[in-house]
Amino acid sequence: MIVVPARKIPARYSGISGRFPSVKNGREIWYESPLERNFMLLLEFNPAVYRYCEQPVTIRYRKSVYKGGAREPGYTPDLIVYYHQEQFEGGRWPDLAEIKPLDVYNKELEESADKYAAANQWAENNNCHFVTWSDVDINLVRLSNADNFYSALKQQSDGSVVQKILDFTLQQGAEVSGNEIFDRLGKSPEIVNTFRHLIATARLKTDWNKPINAATRLTLEA
Repeated sequence: MIVVPARKIPARYSGISGRFPSVKNGREIWYESPLERNFMLLLEFNPAVYRYCEQPVTIRYRKSVYKGGAREPGYTPDLIVYYHQEQFEGGRWPDLAEIKPLDVYNKELEESADKYAAANQWAENNNCHFVTWSDVDINLVRLSNADNFYSALKQQSDGSVVQKILDFTLQQGAEVSGNEIFDRLGKSPEIVNTFRHLIATARLKTDWNKPINAATRLTLEA
């Protein structure tokens, strides 16, 4: 299993590259663009994702049309994503992912054909799927929710406060809103932060493709 980056991403003074504090990986993950960072954020809230690694492998390939430079350059995809196998009948191969805006893909389609073909072949040989992800694959509402709740995902919560909120939710028929919780238990920082943590960790469930706020209906995890 690939878990160590094959290539280090250099820090850039432009601010394009950076480090993302991943909860799933227990370490900081380097990204080279805001789009990569957005996908990492969404992966953190994808229950099917086990873990992921940046810059996982460098693949050598031969250019079909030689225009100078290295005849056999190296290509390093952006991420490899591993999934919880028990969630997929027959298992699911990891995704070896290249991440770019759609307009960049379209501009570079011809010159990237050789390296993408090599990546496809490498993926087949190593029980992976090579995929290309772009900005059009992102649900902006889900991304906004993830950005809003990521700090809550990282925090620790007092077990007694967690139990108070869960007990009250159960009393309401296992469905509740934040407003109902705050009306009953108060709106102290401890209550609010624990409430957000329960949403972030999916112990209180809702549709992440819709905006999440204090009026959102939430249900207890099964």
